[in-house]
Amino acid sequence: MVDSAANNHQRYVRVQSVDELSFPDYDQEAWVASQDYCTCEWDQLVDLWTAYNRHLAHVLEAMPATNLGKPCRVGESQTDSLCDLIDQYLAHMRHHLAQLTAQPLISNKGMKHNARSYTTEERCLRVC
Repeated sequence: MVDSAANNHQRYVRVQSVDELSFPDYDQEAWVASQDYCTCEWDQLVDLWTAYNRHLAHVLEAMPATNLGKPCRVGESQTDSLCDLIDQYLAHMRHHLAQLTAQPLISNKGMKHNARSYTTEERCLRVC
């Protein structure tokens, strides 16, 4: 989830200075391996993720609404608007939060999804 925040931060900032954004795909295995998350304290990762998302909220609040329609492409995916990428990130974040907290997930479309709670070891294994 930290990687997702980091990638989306780059997208939200970079798209503001160009007409169209083309961004590389997220290589999960390479990112996770290079950052060695399994050796980090869980609380440290949660604090980092929380602070990063607070900053993302600040970036989005400061962003002119005219930028929300700018076209963005991630990897080989279809081109979406920045607004679509923001919605996708929020849905992705809600999905993982529901997994971690064992709360039913309500998506942007109001559909409930099942989730379960994971132990710290399971969370680490899921990341690594």
